Amino acid sequence: MGFGQRSLGSYVEGGKGKDAPGPGEARAADPPVHTPPADGPEPMSVLEATRVIKGLLTSEPSLQDLSVAGEMSNVNLSNRGHLYFTLKDEDAQMSCVMFARGARAQGADVKEGDQVVVSGRIDVYEPQGRYQLIADSIVRRGVGDLYQRFLELKERLEKEGLFAEERKRGLPYLPRRIGVVTSSTGSVFHDIVRVVRRRYPHVRVTLAHASVQGDRAVAELISGLDHLASLGDVDVVIIGRGGGSFEDLWPFNDEALARRIVSFPVPVVSAVGHETDFTISDFVADCRAPTPSAAAEMVVPKLLDEKRMLTAHGERLLSMITRRLARERERLEGLTVRPVMRRPRDMTQVRQQRLDEVAHRLVTTAHHSMEVERTRLEAVWERLVALSPRGTLRRGYALALDAKGNLVHSVDGVKVGDEMELVLSDGRVDARAERVRPDDDQ
Repeated sequence: MGFGQRSLGSYVEGGKGKDAPGPGEARAADPPVHTPPADGPEPMSVLEATRVIKGLLTSEPSLQDLSVAGEMSNVNLSNRGHLYFTLKDEDAQMSCVMFARGARAQGADVKEGDQVVVSGRIDVYEPQGRYQLIADSIVRRGVGDLYQRFLELKERLEKEGLFAEERKRGLPYLPRRIGVVTSSTGSVFHDIVRVVRRRYPHVRVTLAHASVQGDRAVAELISGLDHLASLGDVDVVIIGRGGGSFEDLWPFNDEALARRIVSFPVPVVSAVGHETDFTISDFVADCRAPTPSAAAEMVVPKLLDEKRMLTAHGERLLSMITRRLARERERLEGLTVRPVMRRPRDMTQVRQQRLDEVAHRLVTTAHHSMEVERTRLEAVWERLVALSPRGTLRRGYALALDAKGNLVHSVDGVKVGDEMELVLSDGRVDARAERVRPDDDQ
């Protein structure tokens, strides 16, 4: 007998779980039971089948007061204060919700990756046909393995300086070619292309396909970066994917990928998940974007804005040139009204006349100075001539030289009969000493 047949509803209606609602909750009304047609059971509606399943789960005492241990994932606190999360281990996962009253009482201080024990009851969310654990309390047991590995790698790379702002490069102002490393099957690449085409359609966008989750993701992401680096003309790269759970984003927490991003020759923008998601790639990249679409807006300017800016600069430059020309024209007009500009020859003639006067004064002064110096030199020459030996001889004096040509200074050096030579102003006379008489005054 099939699960979707009316007989299943009859079994629940008449079975052992008939009057066993869950603790603290009134059991939903069972679907009406109709007499099956003669040719077989009447099919159930989706709602009826869902309520049958809900009745089975809520009537089981062990599912209405249970505690489940696991790691928190996809933690989301709604605007109304409800706490939604996934409880998982290595083999399975379970959707959970703690409503606002319990979340406020609990403090809701848990976060992604925490190991917790959740106590509550199992219920079925009918609109989605999904069972979930309605949490009454959450007790932390520690940090999950994946999140612990994330924190350890983050701390180690930060100590190496890979997160330092001074290491990161600025984005090019007008890139000619943008590289994108993401999956070709998702919407990320198409969103990036759509934003780029809308903002600046002249930019080329090149895709390097890579898986963004799973065992092959890290190797393919690194390979995609290597391919873009080999092209040689890529100005900036966007690496990323859409939103997902902490586990889905885990490839972007890989150390090898982080180091390849750091060593990449051009700036890299990380756009992984949503604004609240953070990965190691976000920390080591030159720039982090909250979403892939935001990354596209960051790497290319908006063409309309650039046109407006160029127009504004052009108008400002034209205004500056116009004002400068007006000032220069006014200054030139002021110069033209000056006498020197109206009759420049008159100014030249005046300057020439002054130049002639200065030249005449210079010549006159030079001649006078030369005459004065000539007179002074002649007087000095006359004094020198008068004081010279020849001048003395001209006044009647003579010089006596002995036979050896030495000057005779005293009668003591002359004997009778010595031959001497007398030097006069106009010649020489040979003489002999006939008598030597010392001066009586000496």
